Amino acid sequence: MKYFLLSLGLTIMMSSNNLSAQKGSYLEAGFLFGVTNYSGDLTEKIIDLKATHPGYGAYMRYMFNRHVSIKGHVYSGAISGDDGRSPSLNKRYFRFGTNIVELGLVGEWHLWNRDRFSNTGIHRFFMYPYIYAGVGTTFARAEAE
Repeated sequence: MKYFLLSLGLTIMMSSNNLSAQKGSYLEAGFLFGVTNYSGDLTEKIIDLKATHPGYGAYMRYMFNRHVSIKGHVYSGAISGDDGRSPSLNKRYFRFGTNIVELGLVGEWHLWNRDRFSNTGIHRFFMYPYIYAGVGTTFARAEAE
């Protein structure tokens, strides 16, 4: 009897897993690469190329169906500012630098009923509106010099 219940339980779990896969649920993951830059009181320019740092991150999204998903992400980078590079601000000579790590969990509601992947598994690139809400936290420790 124990083996029958165990077999029945495993069969039900595997069946429900297959049914959810047939409804369009799937997991996707990706990496992000870019740059980070500081714009504030220690810079005159909107973008100071000398203060540009690499930025990177990773995310994982679970699509429950075509409309609802949940995404977790971690992003990281660094920012720095130095008013010594500015002719009008260099008298103060303030500068700082910090590493930044952001963690977040976001729920997404995709308004349009479009398949993100073709039948062969190739991602379709298009823009469409969605609504999102979530929570996140940022870790940074700015150190002034």
